[in-house]
Formats: sequence, structure tokens, C-alpha cells
Amino acid sequence: MDIQQTHFAPQNNVAPQPPVRPVQQTKQSNMHIFLAVGLFLVAAAVVVSGLLSQLAIKDLAKQQQAMQDTTEKSSNATLVADTYADAINKDAYQAVFLSDGQVYFGKITSMNMAFTEITDIYYLRTGQEVQGGTSKASTEVSLAKLGNELHGPEDKMIIATDKITFIENLKASGNVVTAIQEYKKSN
Repeated sequence: MDIQQTHFAPQNNVAPQPPVRPVQQTKQSNMHIFLAVGLFLVAAAVVVSGLLSQLAIKDLAKQQQAMQDTTEKSSNATLVADTYADAINKDAYQAVFLSDGQVYFGKITSMNMAFTEITDIYYLRTGQEVQGGTSKASTEVSLAKLGNELHGPEDKMIIATDKITFIENLKASGNVVTAIQEYKKSN
């Protein structure tokens, strides 16, 4: 019999087994791994939480700044609207000049930065004479009452305030107010 075969040959045809660690040592190794993973997860959660808090604080600061800007603009807009509204003589007629060149005469009943409401409205109309099939422009200007047009609007107009170029209070002795009073007497 050969020495090498007897010395290295497995007995009962069983493969050699790796050395067995003691159970206590394996449990401690697993415990260290669990602790390390747990600490890593806690540290990651703290970092993520901190980043989210910073983002939330920055977002909150942006929202507060936007609200403050809006409040300041609103306050300024109210101040400007109140300033102009105070300049309106509620007992008189006003001439309201729009950015498109149109002019309306009436009484401003309310005004804010968004809209201006006018009632008892008149506007200027230029006449045209028709001679032999051709129209000839006339320099005749007349005052027309809003509401008598084909589409039949009510005698109330809401105008976007930003479309108003300027407003004038009209004197009771002026030509426009005199024409309005004459129109009212005859109708």
C-alpha cells in the first residue's frame, strides 16, 4: 500500500470538510455587520433629512419673499388706485382717454388697479355726408349716448384700468357737460 494514498485518501468516500468556526465567533461577526449597516443607514437618513430640511427652508424662504413682494405690490397698487380715485370728483362728469385714442365721457363709479367702472356714458361721433354715391368726410362732431348702438349695450362700461391714458374731471360749464344736459332734457 502506498503511503500517500493512505494518508490523503478520504475515508468512507467523504469529502474533507472546512474547519468549523465556533458559533459564538460567527454571531459576533454578524452582529458587527448589522451594527455597521445600521449605523450607515442612520447616517444616510440624517444626511438626507438635513438636505430635505435645507431645501424646505429655502423653498419656504422663497415663498415668504414672493408673498412679501405680492403684498408690497398690492399695497402700492391700492395706494396708487386710492390716490387716483380720490382725485375723481364723484359729482362731476369725467373724460376718460384710452390708449387706443377713444374718449368716453361719463361718471366714474368705481376704480381700482384692475378695472374702472363708468356709467351715464357719452362719446364723440364724427358725421359723414353722402353725396352722389361717395362719402365725404365732415368736420361735424356730435355727442352720442352709449346704448343707442346696433348691439344695444347697457349704459355701464368696465374698462381695464391699464388701458386708460388719463382722466379729467369736467366742468359743469364746459361744452361736453352742456351738451349732455341738453340731451337729457330732450330725451
